Parts: sequence; C-alpha cells; structure tokens
Amino acid sequence: MKIVYLTSNHPKYDGRIYHKIIKALAPRINQITSINPNIEETSEGNISFKSFNKEKGLIGRLKGLINLYRIGKEENADVIIAPEPDSLFVAFILRKIHKNTVIFDSHEWYHVHYTHVTPIKPKIMGNIANFILSIILKYLIKRIDGVITVNDSMTNYYKKINRNSITIPSVMDLSTLNTGESSNLTNLNIIYFGQFGNSRQVEILKEAVEILNERKSNAKIFVVGGYNNNQSEDIYKLKEFINSNDYNTNFEYIGWVNRKTAFELLRKSDLGMMRFDSDVYAGLPPLPNKIFEYMSYGIGIIGSEHNVEVKNIINEFKCGITINSEDGLHLANSIIELENNPHKVIELKANAIAAVKDKYNWGFYGEKLIKFIKAI
Repeated sequence: MKIVYLTSNHPKYDGRIYHKIIKALAPRINQITSINPNIEETSEGNISFKSFNKEKGLIGRLKGLINLYRIGKEENADVIIAPEPDSLFVAFILRKIHKNTVIFDSHEWYHVHYTHVTPIKPKIMGNIANFILSIILKYLIKRIDGVITVNDSMTNYYKKINRNSITIPSVMDLSTLNTGESSNLTNLNIIYFGQFGNSRQVEILKEAVEILNERKSNAKIFVVGGYNNNQSEDIYKLKEFINSNDYNTNFEYIGWVNRKTAFELLRKSDLGMMRFDSDVYAGLPPLPNKIFEYMSYGIGIIGSEHNVEVKNIINEFKCGITINSEDGLHLANSIIELENNPHKVIELKANAIAAVKDKYNWGFYGEKLIKFIKAI
C-alpha cells in the first residue's frame, strides 16, 4: 500500500503529520510520500518528501494547488490524506478523476478559521467567510472516504456528515516515555508549552505570578514558546514586567527553542499548564498536542473546566486538576494547593504515565489508524 500526505501549507517536519502519523504508519506501510510546499526533497527509509512550488498571493496560491495536483497525480497513491481545506479540495479532484481513496485529517477546527486563526475584519466578514468555508468543507467531506480527527467532539460532528469518522489524537510514541520518577518537589516547576492563545492568557499568567510572589511561593512557571518571534515588543513588555517587579523567582519566559531543548525542559517539570481561552473551546477546538507531551514525560495537568476534552482525560485517569474560573487567582490557588501537597503531585505524575502506557500511545492508535485505512 502507498500513502501520500498531500499538504498545501504544513511544514516538512510538522508535529502531527510527520512526528506522529507518518512515523506511526512507516513500520506498517510499504511507501509513504509527504508532499509539502518549498522544501528540500529527501528520503528516510520508506518515507519520501516531495516539494511543490508555492508563491505568495492569491495567484501564487492557485498555481501552488495546480502543482500540488500534478505531483499528487504522479504519485498514484492508494490512499491520500489531506489536512487542510486547500489540499482536501485537490485530493477530492484526484479522487473524482483517478479514484484514489481520500481521508481528511482534521486536526484544526477550520470552521472558525477566519475569526480565531486568521481573523478577517470587520468580524461580520470573518463570520461570512467561516460560513462559506463550512459549506465547502461539508460538501467535500460528504463525498470522500473517511475523516480522522484529534478529539471526540470533532469526530461526533463529522460523523453527521461522513459516518466513517474516527478519533486519532496526537499522542506520543512509547519510546519517548519518561520513567515517571518523582523529582524534588521542594520547588514546584510548572511549564507552559506552546503558543499563547490570546492576550487574556498572558494576563492570567501575570496575575498568577503576582499572587505566587505575594504569598512567598517557591513554585515557578516556565513559558516555552509563548509569543511569536515577530512579537518582539510584547516579549519585551512581559520580560520588563517580570524583571521590574522582581518576579524571577516565580516566572521565566524562555521563548521558542528546538525540540530537543524543549523536551529536556519538559523532563524537569512537575506540572504542565494548558491554555485558558474558553472562547475557543465553545467552537469545538482541536485538542492541543501538548497534553500528551506533558503526560508522556510524567507531568500532571492543569487544565480548564471549560475544555471538555482535557477535562475528560483528567477525569478518566486522575492525572491532573481542572480550574473552574479562568483567572490568575484560581490558577495561583491551585498551584499553591499542589505545592503544599507534594504527594498529590506525585500521584498525578504517576497517573499521567499510566494513561500513556494504557491508552494514549501510538502502539494503540497506530493500529487503530491502519485498521481504519485498510477497511476503507
């Protein structure tokens, strides 16, 4: 069997496409080709990378899709997986003409794309764009062979359009599993891993740090990621807030680092913080990859009560806590409560490891995915 991952926008070594799904499929499939825009063409065993030229602007985008179609046709795959609306449209055309099997990998909630991810102003125009995109997606999804999503909320939505829909979350491989040994919990380390959702997320962290400092807590929040690199003024203001108030004991902004360094920081952490932006939760959001990265490194979870998917995992395996109100006071109170109860932290960390061993790993979901593909 030959599988082609047809991408119009994702990078070569995307966190889900390459590091999760392609790596999980590689031992089980004869040949996998990943087609990405403007990359160096290389190969790794039975994994090949093909590039197509993509230019900026609407004309460049359309030319890129034509190039994507041409390479997709040349590959003559048994199964095409497409993760974006653009690539899904190209895959749909390939299916109509060349009878390829097509699967949509929905790991982003595109139905709110133009109000949450790439906002169009005024907001009413963003809502209209979302509405049009939703109609197009529903039309395409109804006429392809299957859908994989990252959480049950999204799967249940798509099952109403295409009953051949399943959940394949962005879990970690068991080879990355930490030993789960408890660290020295005298100074509790809490990591925030990934991009800030919105400005409110930053305000919540600042409020929490102020309270931790005021109450003489030794707990420390580390931000790995946060702002985009082009948001230099925002980064400066946050660091200035920390330094001018002498909050360095309780907060450190590290920013974006390479994967190896990031995972070393995870290894040293006790608790992992999820995003707090419930306006996105209301729109059936994708489940962030970082919850599984936290868990595979034996890190307890701090999540929002409003994120149903995160809450369900925490409740199922008792591997974290949820906060009712998304504000700095409740976050700080929860951190201090755990700081004063190190045995609880050790229990959360151990339960996180158990959850990965029992269910949230590619041994489990890799087999589920390959059975799904072969059954289509």
